[in-house]
Amino acid sequence: MTLLNFEIFNMVVRCQSFQKAAEHLNLTPSAVSHAITKFETEIGLKLFVRHRSGVELTDAGYILLPYIRTVINDVAQLEQVVSRIKGLETGCVKVGMFNSVCVNWIPNIIKGYANAHPNIDIQIFQGGYEDVAAWIENATIDMGFVSLSSDYPFEIQPLYRDPLVCIVPKGFQCKSPGIVTIEDLKEQYLVHQSEGNDAETSNYLKCHDVSVSAPFQIEDDQSLLAIVESGLGICLVPELVIKNGNHNVDAYPISPEAYRVIGLAARDEKSLSPVARSFYDFVLQYMKAEGIYNV
Repeated sequence: MTLLNFEIFNMVVRCQSFQKAAEHLNLTPSAVSHAITKFETEIGLKLFVRHRSGVELTDAGYILLPYIRTVINDVAQLEQVVSRIKGLETGCVKVGMFNSVCVNWIPNIIKGYANAHPNIDIQIFQGGYEDVAAWIENATIDMGFVSLSSDYPFEIQPLYRDPLVCIVPKGFQCKSPGIVTIEDLKEQYLVHQSEGNDAETSNYLKCHDVSVSAPFQIEDDQSLLAIVESGLGICLVPELVIKNGNHNVDAYPISPEAYRVIGLAARDEKSLSPVARSFYDFVLQYMKAEGIYNV
């Protein structure tokens, strides 16, 4: 087993294709296929199932994946330490996040960090809550922004308390001026995202016995707001979702109130690489300096 075997294996998993992995690694598809076959023979396990549309991991491959990624990350960490000793600072930080964090915070965070650390690359992985949690668990990313609305088996640093608000079309009349109640919600056509992207809203609706009446399967924030803007229903979202947006809707606080807590998570904060640790610390400093940190 060699580091190159591990890197080829990891790239094939990411691309789900020998052809695409070869392009990323500047190798021929036959070289990638040969390396995987040799790796499988060496360890005596089948790692991929090949089919016309690409490849997928076997059960054995899924079990080995986080260990292989840990080795790759450990070697990268070693290289970063060597660079530091030599007076250089290089490397890559992989960060996962959901949409509202990506839109509102990440551009300025990356800009500020890049000014201080111009030789460090930042790779962004965007998805829903469950995506980010899975990427942390299998070591695809170094760290990720998550909502504490679900239980996770890794360390989380709370950063931001984000209240839920009700988004309504222009001209909507609340029964109680300036606030949306549970009674309002039960009388309206209510839409929301899939639970994997909207755990805190789902929990709130279940807790107060409010059913979702609209037949929409929505995956992203902007589509949800567009549906409300068109007058097809109302929705509950964390307030951060509507900041820096341009949809023609109104937002009202809800009663009883609820919120999500956004945190920065790592599988093991203490074992972060030097560059990942520097980014982690920079995020905390940025949130406090900008007055965003509120927990």
